[in-house]
This record gives sequence, structure tokens and C-alpha cells, in this order.
Amino acid sequence: FAKAPFPGFSAEALIRESDTAARIKSDEFALILLDSGNHSAKVVAKKILNSLLSPFMINNQQFSIGSSIGIAIYPQDGSDSDTLLQQADRAMY
Repeated sequence: FAKAPFPGFSAEALIRESDTAARIKSDEFALILLDSGNHSAKVVAKKILNSLLSPFMINNQQFSIGSSIGIAIYPQDGSDSDTLLQQADRAMY
């Protein structure tokens, strides 16, 4: 990510060097996991969710965040980025 969403979090530490992490909106992020299937994507999602469970401190105040993750697999869930993002968004709910 260009800027970590909060102190101490790094998606890059949780994914392979060949994968890509990007901020797509102010509070939405996307990961592109090359040559990964549904199982691998779920493993990465679980790692990310577990890392987000840890509270963090800013100016002596403790914060914690909630998150949700939606998974879309190319080409099963779509053949273009817009469709894949829509499917991942739907998978969160």
C-alpha cells in the first residue's frame, strides 16, 4: 500500500513478492494474488484478518478495527477488473 491504513500493518509482509497490494478507495484495498486458487486466497485472507485483530496505539490511545474481505477468482468470477471487484464486494456481505 502506498500508505499503511494504520500503524504496524503491512499487507506486503503477508503476501508473496509476486503479488500486488493496492489502495483502491480511502478505506478499500485490493490484493492481486498470482497463480492462486480459492484455498490460497482464503489462507491469505485469514492471515490478514488475524493481523487486523491486534489493537494498536496512537497518541497513547488504543484503537482496534473491524474488517471484511471478499474474494473473487479470475476467470471464474469475472474476466475484467470491474467485474472482479464487484464480485469481491458482493462476497463480503
